[in-house]
Amino acid sequence: MDKLKYLLNNYMVYKNRDEEIFYEIKDNCHNYKEFLEDYLKYKLISRPDFLKLEKMPGTNHFSMGIQCFTSVLDYVIFFKLLYFLDNLEKGNQFLFSQLKDSINLNWLDGKNRLSLIRVLKFALDIPIIKELEKIEGNIEEREMLLENLGNSRYIIPSSYSHEKSEEIDLKTKVYRDLVMNNVIYSDCEKEYEYCKKYKDEIEDTLNKHLNWGIQIHKNMVLSVVNDTSGLFKSFPGKSDDDKISLQFNKLIRDKILNGEFIPKADDTLILNHYELDQLIEELRNKNEKKWTKLSRDKKNENLKKDILKILEFFSFIKNEDDKIKIYPLCGKVVGEYGEEEE
Repeated sequence: MDKLKYLLNNYMVYKNRDEEIFYEIKDNCHNYKEFLEDYLKYKLISRPDFLKLEKMPGTNHFSMGIQCFTSVLDYVIFFKLLYFLDNLEKGNQFLFSQLKDSINLNWLDGKNRLSLIRVLKFALDIPIIKELEKIEGNIEEREMLLENLGNSRYIIPSSYSHEKSEEIDLKTKVYRDLVMNNVIYSDCEKEYEYCKKYKDEIEDTLNKHLNWGIQIHKNMVLSVVNDTSGLFKSFPGKSDDDKISLQFNKLIRDKILNGEFIPKADDTLILNHYELDQLIEELRNKNEKKWTKLSRDKKNENLKKDILKILEFFSFIKNEDDKIKIYPLCGKVVGEYGEEEE
């Protein structure tokens, strides 16, 4: 069960990094086969030195992106890196300067250099390349000897080029959304009705394979995650931004309860950015003295940006151009400081 969560939450499982986990998954993958192939329609790639679960979403979602990337340029450079590596054999060595030359951007531009650094760090962390030798100095300027690990061609799922969201059957879409996004709202009418109709079957399946359950509410279906230890990221975490996001949720719920905000029939709330700015100011006035210095020193615009990023990642809200759609989940996951924290 924990090993299945590990597969779901990692790009790859490497023999030389996690040998025990690697062999446990490899030797017991038959236990996951039904769930992965019949319910999620995910393909498990097994190679002598790594395992890769090809994951695709049920519904396109904010959390799909690479979290350390901050711009479209990051993705452009990353794909150029993949193309560069695809022309090399496994074990081939190359210089960092050769990679920069192949990407062919203006490296005097600071934004281009920062994008390259983010991509390089990500590629070393996954990893699809290995650093063999470096000359000390600023990472933007120093030379490095790198090695192609030969697994870059497996980063993009083989099904990515031909699988379209509208072609995924309803059952698969529901299970993917519950496993990867953890919530289905009633505005996804077919998926929501499927969950209501097959609640017992879904709950039995998730409990058997992940030790999860589900809750069906008036306007949403939630995966109930009983143990977050195997998850890559869960909410709330221990960060200051997570705590402040909980306070933000509570502020919204309080305003709904006292009649200041009136939700729509589906319990969603639409706010414009002026209203959000007012909320952030009120949030600060009510809680700032209990925040860390780092959070207190943030400008309101940066604070708003950080809160919205977290809440959108976990499907509490949806950014709709000049407005923000607040989902009812916000009212169920709230927080405030206790007396011992004052």
